[in-house]
Amino acid sequence: MSEPDAERLRDACRATKLVEHVHVLNVVRSTQDESHALAQEHGSNLVIAQHQTEGRGRLGRAWHETAGLGLACTFALPATRIDKEEISGRVAVACALALEQAGMSKAWIKWPNDILDDHRRKIAGILIEIRDSWALIGVGVNVHHSPECFPTEIRDTGVSLSMLGVESQPLELALGMIDAIAASLDAAPEETLAAWHARDALIGHEHTFSHAGRTVTGIIESIDPFHGIAIRTSQCLESLDPRIASMQ
Repeated sequence: MSEPDAERLRDACRATKLVEHVHVLNVVRSTQDESHALAQEHGSNLVIAQHQTEGRGRLGRAWHETAGLGLACTFALPATRIDKEEISGRVAVACALALEQAGMSKAWIKWPNDILDDHRRKIAGILIEIRDSWALIGVGVNVHHSPECFPTEIRDTGVSLSMLGVESQPLELALGMIDAIAASLDAAPEETLAAWHARDALIGHEHTFSHAGRTVTGIIESIDPFHGIAIRTSQCLESLDPRIASMQ
């Protein structure tokens, strides 16, 4: 991205009052780490990188990325500004809405942090970390990738905007993400939940969760990312706490 591009991002952040500083970098190990370091020194920020060499997702999983083809960014906000119980759900909705604004027909949310297309292929991932006094909101989106850009093991489950016939640029997507995240952080909880429920990719499907030291398998009946996951097992209807549940 050029300096004029960076200035457009700064204007958008100023208009939404989302962060104070914008850093557009060529290569970083991780936008999460870079954003955290800059926040410690300079305050709230948005870091966008042309390429991450050690990008990661939730639970330490690798985020596979090809230089220059996607959007890799992290927002560092004061942790006091966000509700830790709601931030993941709010950002997932924001990411889905930004992708639909960019041209996707429907962006589906796979709890807790993936965005999928109509064929349940992953197009974006979200990573939320609370470090020191900062909430780090990481978003990675596949924009210009072709199938050959993905490692063999995820070639059938990954997708990009270009593969869906959506013509978008990382800059325009970042601008949309700024607006969507700022709006989602201020939205009423019921508005966020309605947007989530309309895009929930897991309802009616069987999945296995780790929860409170045990394994629970059943059909997902509902997901409230703020309060609970209702799953019908062979014995009963159980409610799982989304703060401690993880899907296997």
